[in-house]
Formats: sequence, structure tokens, C-alpha cells
Amino acid sequence: MNEQIVRTGRELAEMGRFATLVPDLYRGKITKDYEEAGHLMSGLDWPGAVGVTGFCMGGALSIAAAALVGEISAAAPFYGIPKAELCKVRTINIPVQAHFGDQDTVHGFSAPEDAQAFKAAMDKKLGFEFYMYAAGHGFTNPEHPTNYNKECADLALSRTVKFMQRLLQTANV
Repeated sequence: MNEQIVRTGRELAEMGRFATLVPDLYRGKITKDYEEAGHLMSGLDWPGAVGVTGFCMGGALSIAAAALVGEISAAAPFYGIPKAELCKVRTINIPVQAHFGDQDTVHGFSAPEDAQAFKAAMDKKLGFEFYMYAAGHGFTNPEHPTNYNKECADLALSRTVKFMQRLLQTANV
């Protein structure tokens, strides 16, 4: 978690008029260094840190939540897919709206071939929506030095808000 994630959570809450949750999974540890972030991610207790929507690691956790947590009504992952050992995406039976960048270079996690494999596993599921943007990994992060893409970010976030509003209203949440 960092200030950008907190700010994005707040913006989504305001846009969609619903509560967002931004958990501090690293207990106060914050970094802008990608290598240190990778070390923090690799040490995370993934099964014990499940969320419903998120970006990068949070995106992977939202997919895991969709597969593992029965109380979740919908998931909207952004550019992140959990390892098969954590969960079987084929077991997901809730609506999922997935967002990936076609220029993502994080192979084995969110690159286009990973996104397409996820899409193939989910494609026949009721309520599955898949979006690929002309952007790289972290395209919604305005602090990303090279990959932020305002046009793609705005479109993806507005789709997410509409998706959650539709489904949460349906679920009376």
C-alpha cells in the first residue's frame, strides 16, 4: 500500500458511492523501489491476505478472493493473476471484470499471454468481462514513471465503477 493506492481507493469510493477497503498487508512498510516491492510481495501470506479488487498484487488477490471466498459478490482485478497453487480460476462462480495492458511485460503474472490464458479459463463464465488496453503494467497509476495512461485508466476505472454499482445494487449491498 502507498499513497497512490489509498488515493485511488478513495476516488473509486467517491465515483461509485460505495465503500472501498485498502488493507495494509505489509503492516506499515511502504516502498517505491520495485526490487524491495518484489521482496515484500514474495514474503506475503497470499492465502491470508485475500481482497475483492485491486491492482497488480491486489488484482491477483481479487481473483483469489473470487475463487476462495464465498461471501464475495464480484471481483474486478487489474493486471495481476495468482499462481495456480493458490486457487483454481475455473472454480470462480461470481462475476469478474478483468483489466490488462497489451504492453505489460510482467511475464508469468500479467503479460498479455497470461491475461489471455486467464481469459480462456474464464471465457464461458456467466458475468465475465475482459478488457485489454493499449497500455503497460500499472497503467492506472499516475505515479508510474512510464506506464501511466490517463485515457486507459479513466476508461478502466469507470467500467469498474459501473460494474460494481450494477452488481452491488443487484445484491442489495
